[in-house]
Amino acid sequence: MFQHPSELAIFFQYACDDETWVTSHQTFIMSALKALTEAFDQGKLELTLAEAIAKGVQYHFYMLKADIPLDLVCELSSHDVAINSLMFQAVSPFFRRLISDNVEVRRSRRLALKAISYEHFIALQEYIYTGFIKDRWNYSAEKLVAMLSIANMVELPQLASQCEHTLVNYIIDSNAMHYLELSHRRGWQEVKIACCEHINRQIVGLTLTCEVSNQLTCTVYTLNERDLTVFDELKGMLTEVICHGDTLEDERLAILIGQASQLRTLDIGQTRAFTPHLSHVPAALWELSLAGCQWLNNKNFRDIINVCPQIQKLTLTSCTSLTSLAWGNLLQLNRLHSLGLEKCVQVDDEALKLILQAARQLHTIDLAGNLSLTYQGFHLLTNYRQPLSALSLSRTALSDQSLLELLLALRELETLELVRCQQLTEQGILAAVTQTPSLRYLDLSGCAIPAVTVDELRRRMPFVKIVFEA
Repeated sequence: MFQHPSELAIFFQYACDDETWVTSHQTFIMSALKALTEAFDQGKLELTLAEAIAKGVQYHFYMLKADIPLDLVCELSSHDVAINSLMFQAVSPFFRRLISDNVEVRRSRRLALKAISYEHFIALQEYIYTGFIKDRWNYSAEKLVAMLSIANMVELPQLASQCEHTLVNYIIDSNAMHYLELSHRRGWQEVKIACCEHINRQIVGLTLTCEVSNQLTCTVYTLNERDLTVFDELKGMLTEVICHGDTLEDERLAILIGQASQLRTLDIGQTRAFTPHLSHVPAALWELSLAGCQWLNNKNFRDIINVCPQIQKLTLTSCTSLTSLAWGNLLQLNRLHSLGLEKCVQVDDEALKLILQAARQLHTIDLAGNLSLTYQGFHLLTNYRQPLSALSLSRTALSDQSLLELLLALRELETLELVRCQQLTEQGILAAVTQTPSLRYLDLSGCAIPAVTVDELRRRMPFVKIVFEA
């Protein structure tokens, strides 16, 4: 069995589950672990088996502790620590690269790790051998922060999660902003969420949310002096700001938004009135949402675009006061690639022509709910050869013929939404959609087609995610 590492690894896993057998065969267990460690070092044992061995050792560590061979020495800044190379490599991709890709380390059996202190390395070693750090609840916040950084460095997400879970207990009024900044910069999502929730309990007019680790959203409902102070502290981290009511009419907030160096998205659709303070908005803004804006007219639209000429994504959902005279302003947005026109019921064929003439590099366009569009309007999407990868024509009068012409022309289309397109037939959908090899997402919810047609589409196009709710 020792001549066949794979068989030995499988036997070892089963043997570990029988503690009585292990206790009475310690010499065999010690020899087996030594042979398996050497086999992995020599490339004779698959990683999946090494990982399974590591899990077994972690689960039964205190029973196997004395039997684990120490075949490599880590040179820390103040101490040398002997370790088992199989355990470190099986648990951590970082150590696997550091050891297996370094000929000198494998020859000398010594690994320099001066960047990690002895105290932190011992804690790290405990996790690698057991799967947890049993006394981390007694760690100081500073030590938890250090262990979090090390866990991320050596690619141990579960250790990082354990440290984050413990660190949130240290968040108080006086350090919440500090830990928010730290967690935002380093991607510690659990700590970041806890900081947002703590700060939200301290303030009235602002709400912080963070759906993903590299984003931080501040929704501004009302403003008082305390809210402005908090926003000032947050501005360097904010990636999205959503304003409501008359908050932007306070120039102090507009100035702070202009100073938000990481700001990518601004949503002012729920504000009450246009304000000249929008001139403070960063010129490099990436995304602007005016969805539902009641005060937006042609003049205000022009003024806003003059302030933010680098917008790449523009949402104008339900902005029904814009007329054909407004669309020429899109010419100034040379980087615009995504345009949301859902429920812009005034957008007819002629308006769509002006839009496509002005915005020539659209990758995404949402025309859902625009019942004024006819065959001529849909045909324009083929004439202007936009590099579209995502298109929504939900709740429009799209016909089978228009759909077929569109999909034959839009050869890069990946996402298509046709929710409640009542004029489409099952024959038309089958004929058109199967002509689009680039498609990866299709929403047919509410279309007047039987479920069997959807099943046939899924059979023919297994690589497409098809959403359908009758």
